[in-house]
Formats: sequence, C-alpha cells, structure tokens
Amino acid sequence: MNIPAPLAVSIHAPAFAGDWQVMGVFSRAINLINQRGEWLTLHRYGQGLSPMGWLLRARDFEGLLSRLTLGDVVGAVTESPPARRMNLHVIQGSGQLYDYVHGYLAGCPQRTGLFGELRQIVCEPVGGELAHIQHQLLRQLQGHRVDWKNVVGKGSGLTPSHDDTLTGILLVCAVHGLPVRNFFDHTPDLRTLTSSVSCAYLHHAVRGQFSTPLLHLARARRAEQVLSLGHSSGADTLLGVWLALMLFGNTFFKDGKWKL
Repeated sequence: MNIPAPLAVSIHAPAFAGDWQVMGVFSRAINLINQRGEWLTLHRYGQGLSPMGWLLRARDFEGLLSRLTLGDVVGAVTESPPARRMNLHVIQGSGQLYDYVHGYLAGCPQRTGLFGELRQIVCEPVGGELAHIQHQLLRQLQGHRVDWKNVVGKGSGLTPSHDDTLTGILLVCAVHGLPVRNFFDHTPDLRTLTSSVSCAYLHHAVRGQFSTPLLHLARARRAEQVLSLGHSSGADTLLGVWLALMLFGNTFFKDGKWKL
C-alpha cells in the first residue's frame, strides 16, 4: 500500500521515497517511522500541519485510516504532481502576544495535563513546578548549563504534558529571536526521557519550526487552533507560551527594550 499524493508537505519533513511503519493511528493524524528513525505524520485536511508532516485530502486520509493497523508498512513515492511545500519556521517579532494570551487564558476553562484549568493557573502566583520551569528557562537564557531531565517526559500521552509546555516556551523564544539551538545540550539524550514522536517535535522546536496552529498563534494571535490539539496538548502548550511571556515581561523587558 502506498501513501496517496499529499496536498502539501512541510519542507522540514523527511524525503518521500521509502517504506514507513505505522506507529500510531488516530482520527486526525497517522504517525509513521522509517528505518533511519525519522518520523512522518500524515494529517487530515483541516487539522493543521506539523514540521514532520504531510497533509492529505480528507478522503485519502479516511481511506488509510480504515485500512491501517499498528505495525503495517506503507510505501511513499515522489509526489506527482509536486505538492505545495510549506516552510513552518516561525517569524520573529510578533507584537502584543502577552496581552492576547493572558486575556484569552483568563477565561479559558480547558484543563492542562498536570495543573488544572488554565483560567485558574493564570490568575494565581506562579509556584511549585511551574516556577521551577521558569527558573530553569531564566538560567538557560543567561547562559548557564541547564539539565532539563527533570522536566522532559513528565505527564501522560503521546507527547507528555511538560514536553508540550516546553514547546510553547520554545515558540516564544523563537518569536523573540532568542538562541535556543543549544537548549538541550546539557540534557541526556531526549530519546531516553520521552516518546520518539515528542522528541521529533522538540527537535524541530529548538530550530524554530512549529505546527501550523502554533504559527497562527504567533502570527495572528489565534489560540483556538492550539487549544484543539490532542487531549490536553493544546492547553499544555499554551501554558508554556504564557509562562515564557510572563517571565520575559517581568524580567527582560525594561523601558521599552529587551535586556538579556
């Protein structure tokens, strides 16, 4: 069985040719892996596109969904005609993101994976694990050697809650042009700490590459698409966005200038 020709592909996704093993089958996405350990996600049209993703027509996605099971192998060939190629690299300089995110989350009852409702979290002083994450981020941006092993992989799901929160944090760093390619340099191999698919998302995030719902948040201040991600992934990601924005506003933004 071959993967149908996609409507669009991320320019950051693996090359087309080759065989892919089915690792996850969901109503909106199908996760595949090849012999090199590269991840590929097939997305249903209308559900966004990830950095390692291909976007399929709804009927093509449904056809695969009805036939695939875990462990199946599918083939991919060079697309014909060529699909639209999308650059999912974040654009720097989105303004007024803090006011929008804080206002949106203040009225949002969506529950995060570990900390309860977003609207309760943003209306209370940051403490406990969330304060620890902010402190780690501050030290990272100040040039200290930071080990994230006590954060990565915590929580349930295909992408654990803290990993989604770190993705939101890395989005804010990318929007503000902060260097984060070395973010996990002093952390053990992420593959030993969390799921393979979560590693793939974090790998792209430190390179400034994000799923389209996160890019829409950064570019157009649209949080609804992020909130719809996964069971609690969207809420956990928005929590990371808020934590980073609050830290930046309170610590680094003085007299109209960034001071790192």
